[in-house]
Amino acid sequence: MRRILFSLLTALALALTTAGLPVRALQDPRISCQELRDLGLPVVLSDRDLTGGEELGFCLVARPEEDTFIAYLPNTATPEDFRTAKLAYVTAMTAGGYDVCRIGVWRPLGREGAAPVPVTAADRLNTPSVCPARVVARDPGAASWLGEVEPLIADIAKRGAADLGVSAHRPLTVDLHTDRAAVAAALAAERPEWDPRAAADEARRGRSLTVLSPSRGMYMLVNLSDQPSQEVLARRLAHEYVHYLQSVAAGTLDAYPLWFLEGHAEYEMERLAGPGWNPRADAATRQRRGVAPSLIDLITAEQWASLEERHENGVYSRGYSAVAFIADRWGHAATARLLRSADESDPGRFDRTLSEITGMDLAGFDRALSEWLQRLTGSATFYNDSPMSQRLELADGRRFDLPACTTCTFHRAADTCQIEGRPSVRIELPPGDVRITRIVPNNRIHFPDSHVIIAMEPATNLTRCLELRV
Repeated sequence: MRRILFSLLTALALALTTAGLPVRALQDPRISCQELRDLGLPVVLSDRDLTGGEELGFCLVARPEEDTFIAYLPNTATPEDFRTAKLAYVTAMTAGGYDVCRIGVWRPLGREGAAPVPVTAADRLNTPSVCPARVVARDPGAASWLGEVEPLIADIAKRGAADLGVSAHRPLTVDLHTDRAAVAAALAAERPEWDPRAAADEARRGRSLTVLSPSRGMYMLVNLSDQPSQEVLARRLAHEYVHYLQSVAAGTLDAYPLWFLEGHAEYEMERLAGPGWNPRADAATRQRRGVAPSLIDLITAEQWASLEERHENGVYSRGYSAVAFIADRWGHAATARLLRSADESDPGRFDRTLSEITGMDLAGFDRALSEWLQRLTGSATFYNDSPMSQRLELADGRRFDLPACTTCTFHRAADTCQIEGRPSVRIELPPGDVRITRIVPNNRIHFPDSHVIIAMEPATNLTRCLELRV
């Protein structure tokens, strides 16, 4: 799955409304953990347990239905108060042997009607500790996948952090699902624009999500109902984990334009888990046909959803190619710099960094991307699987000689052509049908020339084996 769910976290800026019950003003203006208990909330740890205090600064509430915890910090009036209190209680929990990575969200808590404390998503979600992903089987069928997913996600996390320079300072739960009906219901709940049939179709295709939830924090819904191969599973996990690293880098995923958010996840997925499709070829073909979407129209979630209906994978291939273009022209470090440039407190910083790297605004960069895609060629690799040297001649005058294969013999009709260890040449070719003349030079006997027609797609490498048969 390549789509990611966006939660704007506006609920986190409001006063407590868990179960629809706000904390009511009492005679004492200070809020205590007992008031949360009176509302029926399971307070499982407080500052009295940690420091012997009066239960006025820290209340840890369990959410069994989501298998997570919310840490409330009552009576904090400013972001600075909140951050100071959070660090103090993280330190106390760590010293007490508690796992702070099980806390999905940290939230300020004030009286009803009071001005909310303007903390950031990073304030609510981040922790000083590096948090390994917690993998959980959410239905009986998912339990058998734990042994496969856990080492995969650990390896992706290690290499992804090294590749991008972003550490996992934010809890993450990886939920494994094999029940397709349950996956479809979860997708429909997160994507209200999908009707039940559309959600069922997406579940059948293996759609997964990275979710930033007001109550759970960050989690991945990993759809295993289609029984993916290990290669497909690795790519699925890598794509979603990159979204997690993006959220850590920027605080919130909303700091990125959609073309970068999804394009970067596709690009890094390929680096971390290998190619699964050829988005560069798809983007180049769409560009040559004049049906490519523009980056300018792929900024907001609404724009992305609208154009995805029209272009399907074309929105992903355009975003991927934009990131690949940056890496090709300015180096992979430039893509990592863009990743780290997004900032929830400075929405314009990403665009400024893109301009600093490329020397262009988004419109100019989109035009340069179109030109780059238009110029992309393809290539064909030819292997000589015969005991005689061969020559390839192109209509543009280029010639390529392949030496004889010293370990090969003439093929019989039923023989299979081999490429491993054979002499080879890779030839860059323009898109379209390319005619190649194949010659077998020999000073004693003339083998008839033959012709090879290559249907070339841009940004694609084809393989051809040149054998002689008897």
